[in-house]
Amino acid sequence: VDGIKIDSGLNGASTSVAISVGASVSAGTGAAIEQSQTSTSNTSVFFSNNSSFSGDILLGAGDDFVSFQGLGSFDDGAEINGRDGIDALSFDGTTATVDASKLVNWEFGRIVFGSRVSMLGTETLDIDDLQVALNGTLSVSDDAADDALSLSGNFLGGGTLVFDVDLVNDLTDVMKISGDVTEQTLVQVNEIQG
Repeated sequence: VDGIKIDSGLNGASTSVAISVGASVSAGTGAAIEQSQTSTSNTSVFFSNNSSFSGDILLGAGDDFVSFQGLGSFDDGAEINGRDGIDALSFDGTTATVDASKLVNWEFGRIVFGSRVSMLGTETLDIDDLQVALNGTLSVSDDAADDALSLSGNFLGGGTLVFDVDLVNDLTDVMKISGDVTEQTLVQVNEIQG
């Protein structure tokens, strides 16, 4: 499919988009999925069963939800923007490499059920609260102990964090959390040679 334009018509209405069973959505001349920035429709977008996308996902001003469940291919250069509202982003059984600066305007994020999300860049993660649990893994490992990922809200653990450590030069990746931390989280260290 060459892009999906969501025009729900009624503010406050609920809209669902499902991309599954190997289906692919690409940007073409615009975003892969786009909704009017002023629409207050509550939109849910579900990718599942080896589906994929290429291009930005830009939602409206309602309370939105995007789920990547068993995703086949993740566009690591895409902007995924919840815009206004109370928005949630979920990685469920998905492996993805994500540019942290391209995840914008999310109030809650989760990496669960065997998902492995590798973050690129040394960015402030624009997710208020983040859950990494149920065999989920968040990695900033890139064979250089210089990444700094900042989270403005709370961290709900139970999964695994992967960091690079350079013991020779006393350097490490870091994650700064401004809010509360709950549950135990496994920290996996990738030792690199300085």
